[in-house]
Amino acid sequence: MSKTHIPLEQARNSLAKVWFIGAGLVFLILVVQSILGKYEGSLQEVWAWFVPIVVPTLSLMLGVMGATALTEGGDKRRVKNFFYKLSSQLSLFYLSILTATILLEPFSNTPGVKLYSLSNYWLGPIQGLVVAAISILFASQDKDEQPAIPGVS
Repeated sequence: MSKTHIPLEQARNSLAKVWFIGAGLVFLILVVQSILGKYEGSLQEVWAWFVPIVVPTLSLMLGVMGATALTEGGDKRRVKNFFYKLSSQLSLFYLSILTATILLEPFSNTPGVKLYSLSNYWLGPIQGLVVAAISILFASQDKDEQPAIPGVS
C-alpha cells in the first residue's frame, strides 16, 4: 500500500462525515434558534441564506455515494493523500467559519440576517475552493468509464 495515495472511496466517506456532521451541527443550531424565536420576522431570509451554502455540496456527496453503493466490489481508484488532506482541511475551515459566523452573531454590531448576508463576502471565496476540490473527488469518472446515455444499454 502506498502512503502517498488512499482509496477514493475512503476519501469520499471521510469528507462526507466531515460535511454531514459539520452542516448538521449548524442546522441544529439554526433550528433551535428558529424555534426559540431568534429570527422572528426574518426566518425565511435566514434559511434562504443557509440552505444554498451547504445543501448542494451534501446533495452531490449523497448522490455519488448512493450511486456507488449499488455497485459490487467498490471503486478501486486511489487519490493522492495530499489532495484528500487539502480537501478535508478546506472543508473543515469552511464549516468552522460558517459555525463561527452563526455563534458570534450575538456579539456583533451587525444583527442576524444582515450579518449573514455580509458573510457571503468571506464564505463565498472559501466555498468556491471547497466545491472545486470536492467536485474532483466526487464527480470525476474513471478514464475507461463512459457517461450513461439514456436508452442505450
